[in-house]
Amino acid sequence: MKLNITVNLDSGSTITIQGEELTAEDVNEVFAILGGYSVEGAAVPEPQDEPLPGPITDPMKEAFVEGFQEGRPTQEDI
Repeated sequence: MKLNITVNLDSGSTITIQGEELTAEDVNEVFAILGGYSVEGAAVPEPQDEPLPGPITDPMKEAFVEGFQEGRPTQEDI
């Protein structure tokens, strides 16, 4: 996600915030700071990539596909 914000202040100054490859959390932090809130980091960062708890089974795959297709229009609906 890219972010490009330019703010024109009453004093005539300009503030520009640019970012690339941002996560939704990064963007939320920018808006929180602009809104006057302080953003504090966690003492210990949470791990980002964790292995799955066990082998992926066929019923798990089928449930994923069913959940993905749920609510999508079928050929009959089109």
